[in-house]
Amino acid sequence: MRWSLGEFSVARIPLYHVYIEDDSFLCTDNMLHQTQLLADVMYSHDSLDSLGRRVLARGHKPFFTGFWYGDGYDDSSTFMSREIVEV
Repeated sequence: MRWSLGEFSVARIPLYHVYIEDDSFLCTDNMLHQTQLLADVMYSHDSLDSLGRRVLARGHKPFFTGFWYGDGYDDSSTFMSREIVEV
C-alpha cells in the first residue's frame, strides 16, 4: 500500500489492493475477472471525483476482507478497495 501511494499520483491509485503471502495462493486470472465485474457494479461510469477517478456508486461502500485467526487478524490473503488503501 505504501508503495502504491508513493509510486502513483493519488489520481492513479488502483481501484483495489490484493495482498497474498508466500504461504497462500491465488488464481490471478479469476481475480482479474472478478475485480472487473466488481468495478462495473461498485463504481459509477458517469461520475468522477475532482481527480478524474470513478467514484463509488450509490449504496456501495469501501471494503476490506480477511479473517480472524487465533489471537489476531490473519492477513495472508487480503483484498481491499482503493478507499481503504488511502485511509
